Amino acid sequence: MLLLVEVARPLALFLLASQIAVFAFTAFVSFQWSVWAQLFARVVWPRLAAPAALVDARPARFAQLVGFVISAPAVIAFAVDLDVAGYGLTALAVGMAAVTAVTGVCLGCRLYTLTRRRQA
Repeated sequence: MLLLVEVARPLALFLLASQIAVFAFTAFVSFQWSVWAQLFARVVWPRLAAPAALVDARPARFAQLVGFVISAPAVIAFAVDLDVAGYGLTALAVGMAAVTAVTGVCLGCRLYTLTRRRQA
């Protein structure tokens, strides 16, 4: 059992850190050239019919920023042995992603539209 913990924890931290890198690249550099966007563009999109209209990328890019802001402190918390905070922040990020996957409602995108309305 201890061997499993010694293997699983570094692997889990690596996976969390790699997703944080994807969040950061997507939020700060380019949504179009992110890993998941490229995978979608090369594998899924060719099998779909042409879209009637394209949507604005700013809400989705803001959602990636929200994911980064929640997940980056999580990996830092794990690194300094604040596991409860790390698990809580990771659960929040995974929960938001699960809501999007199950319902199609992007909570980060909704937050973007709420903040834009307040600014206007």
